[in-house]
Amino acid sequence: MGKVLVVDDDKSYRDMLALQLRKKGHEPVLAADGQEALEKANPNQEALVIDLQLPDGGGCDFLAKLRAKGITAFAILVSGDLREEYVEGCELLDVFDVHQKGNGGLSRLLSSINAAVDFTNHAKEAYELVGALSGNNGKVCEAS
Repeated sequence: MGKVLVVDDDKSYRDMLALQLRKKGHEPVLAADGQEALEKANPNQEALVIDLQLPDGGGCDFLAKLRAKGITAFAILVSGDLREEYVEGCELLDVFDVHQKGNGGLSRLLSSINAAVDFTNHAKEAYELVGALSGNNGKVCEAS
């Protein structure tokens, strides 16, 4: 399926999600905080699952750093507390979905991850197709 970066400081949640992702055929990459995730993030990941409350900053701030690094995969934000101030500003960062931890929402979260992986892969294919059709060797535009 896809490579999924999971960023959450709750080890038991991170490990449980990784187990479920492996069962679904995904390759989880795990990070306990934003700094570790920045080191592990790469453009080949097809989905991001990011806790909104990380020990070294907010999930939206971290997502902005990933976007600045060129990471374009769709992001799913998770938190036990979805107060408005935690998600404020995230709408400008291509957030695919937001999930509250607990309340039996694991199957919904896994469905969102699957959809994000699919959308990311379709977007990459479309980008490559447009580049191929334009005659730029797989690039949509040439750098000036």
